[in-house]
Amino acid sequence: MNIALVEGGYPRIGIVYAPSRRWLVVGSQLGAYEKRADGPMRRISCAGCPRVPPVVLVSRSHLDSATLAILSKLPNHVERQVGSSLKFLLVAVGDADAYLRLSPTMAWDTAAGQAVLEAAGGAVLTVQGSRLQYQPPISLRNPGFVAASGLQLAESWLQ
Repeated sequence: MNIALVEGGYPRIGIVYAPSRRWLVVGSQLGAYEKRADGPMRRISCAGCPRVPPVVLVSRSHLDSATLAILSKLPNHVERQVGSSLKFLLVAVGDADAYLRLSPTMAWDTAAGQAVLEAAGGAVLTVQGSRLQYQPPISLRNPGFVAASGLQLAESWLQ
């Protein structure tokens, strides 16, 4: 379940709940927090050093040839296929370094996860290098993007 408040074209608050994992993650200007199963609410952050080799998340059901072509050009890395908006959350909690997505997504697929990831210290950039933005009613369809545990990592992957 993804819920986001978008103001001025950018997600300001995001709430993602994965019922099968009993995992709730929220993000806003106040920070990012998670609650797993019966555990306590705790602050999360993805800031820090990327892993060597980096862990890259890709879509389990929408892995396209353009994404595969870029992955083949990246230096040594570990690829993991994960479903839905969980990819944003895994980067936000520091379990992965980046999520690369070139195949189509819609605003309702990404805005909540983007809010959480950015609140945790990460970045979501389009392949042109700008912050992923939402401009309805012009389009609810997103361009390709990289979501990463930090702005420098996202920018380096775009090169």
